[in-house]
Amino acid sequence: SAEPQLREAGFRAKLTPAKKYALNYKFGASGAGGNRDQTFMPASQATAINIPSPTNYPAPSIDGTWQSPTDSNTAILDTLGEFYVLEVLRKNLPGVGVEHWTSELRKHMPEYKDRPFEGTARAAFTYQDTEGKFTEILYGLKVRDRWNPRWPTYHVDVKTTEGPMKDYFRMTKENFDTAAELTISDPNVAPTDVYVLVRVADIKQPERSFRLLPDPHRLLYDKQIGVKSFLTSMSVVL
Repeated sequence: SAEPQLREAGFRAKLTPAKKYALNYKFGASGAGGNRDQTFMPASQATAINIPSPTNYPAPSIDGTWQSPTDSNTAILDTLGEFYVLEVLRKNLPGVGVEHWTSELRKHMPEYKDRPFEGTARAAFTYQDTEGKFTEILYGLKVRDRWNPRWPTYHVDVKTTEGPMKDYFRMTKENFDTAAELTISDPNVAPTDVYVLVRVADIKQPERSFRLLPDPHRLLYDKQIGVKSFLTSMSVVL
């Protein structure tokens, strides 16, 4: 059965207005544009969905809280966040199905336990934007037309917290490596691949929110997102 909060809430969501990110790299950075005429729609506008408890994890207690070690709780949040994003992508992008959920966490949802992801992928979701819809949502019609018909394949990772959007989330070394490798160097040339973070907040609340962060390596350079760490390891590659 679903956690009480999620079962009762279904998929109601409160969205932070999506931004279109202007591809202006004159100074090596991207700026957030003010054009918000095209945003992702909340999953609640689709058929109401109850989120089941992931399999292979401890069941929630009577009061609905997860009784599990910290690592297991993190995995539960990650699974629920990815499942939520799957439904959002289904609502907003053509042709999205479970095959685009390229994460090992997919097997923990009861309906997909017999359809685990097998193989390797760069991110939790892999979506080839064959119609340019995702490009339009992220960057607007001008960029969609400029890159037509060679729209990128988007590699989407999900960062989920129980708390609000302002809470910190963690990125792995692999996340940073992928972000750096797939950063867009020339906005006038259609990139083959683009890395996107979806930040999901308040996952256990009746109202959830998310933000789209395309090309986080550029956003970090432009100080639109920041890094807070108490321990940083670095190496010099010669």
